[in-house]
Amino acid sequence: MINKKAAVHDKVLGNLSLAALDMTPTAEQTVIMKQSTEGVTVKKSIALPVIMTVLVVSVYMAVAISANLFQWGVIVICTTFVIAVGAVFARWSTERLILRNARRSVILENFANESGLSYSLLVEKPELVGVIFQLGDSSKIRDRFCSDDDTFEVGNYEYTVRHGKSRTTYVYGYLRIKLERKVAHMFLDSIGNNMNIFGNSFSNIPIAMTSDQILSLEGDFDKYFTLYAPAEYEQDALYVFTPDLMALLIDTVADYDAEVIDDQLFIYGSEFNLLDKLVWEKITKIVATVGEKTIDRTDYYADERVGNRRLNVVAEPGKRLRRGISWQTKLAVGFTLIYFIIEILIRQ
Repeated sequence: MINKKAAVHDKVLGNLSLAALDMTPTAEQTVIMKQSTEGVTVKKSIALPVIMTVLVVSVYMAVAISANLFQWGVIVICTTFVIAVGAVFARWSTERLILRNARRSVILENFANESGLSYSLLVEKPELVGVIFQLGDSSKIRDRFCSDDDTFEVGNYEYTVRHGKSRTTYVYGYLRIKLERKVAHMFLDSIGNNMNIFGNSFSNIPIAMTSDQILSLEGDFDKYFTLYAPAEYEQDALYVFTPDLMALLIDTVADYDAEVIDDQLFIYGSEFNLLDKLVWEKITKIVATVGEKTIDRTDYYADERVGNRRLNVVAEPGKRLRRGISWQTKLAVGFTLIYFIIEILIRQ
């Protein structure tokens, strides 16, 4: 059991080379990375140049109108000049952003190589079992680091939700640690990262579990987390979330959400700046404390409803938490109803 825990601990702490994050990429390294990643980064980089071009043209037109420059020749010449300047600026700005992203990717790739991890700039439509990975569309992972034996993974997960003609993009930093046994699905919703509106607390995770799955634990744990566990799996939750693990969760990840699902432990937070040494120090601390203790607490877990520990499976009622209706959905439905009611009243 100790060796199993140490495998994850050493993979992150024993081989991590934070000094590699201080490297300065050479021009040759940057050009090579640019050629291999340009198609990946250009979509993200083009927004600023386009906005700046529109801004420049808009400012010019405002000046032209205020100065009464309505002679067709002057307008055509000046408009052409402004558009040309804007196009050049857009090209230059896009190129700079692509080069900056390429330098960043060189640093992260070198850091991964020095630390014994694999690095992927972009992973489209990742197949991970955590609840956030089932949301929205256009899902992708950026800056994914993974150990060769798949015991450890960290990255930034991004997905898009459509609202009619508009879209909202969400980004979560995540940490995944592989467990030795499959465990009933449990979710810890951090109260510390919730949104407070008019004195009410709303979860930052855009999903909801039914309230009858909420389990209260001893001590002050409920002040920091809301624990969801499948119905009739209360004893399983108490078996995993012992007082020592609860203390580590409060001390180390009070502002993060956590999930145990199948044989995986996920920790969710806001987007990770993976060029920041402090972020990696925080990640390694989580692995060395919460990660190891969770592995320890689940090493001998077995769902008694299955009746055969050697199968290493969870009975159907415990595999997944039941979903509820999120407050975001309720809010959207509420605004839609109000809109239609107002429309009806106006027409009358």
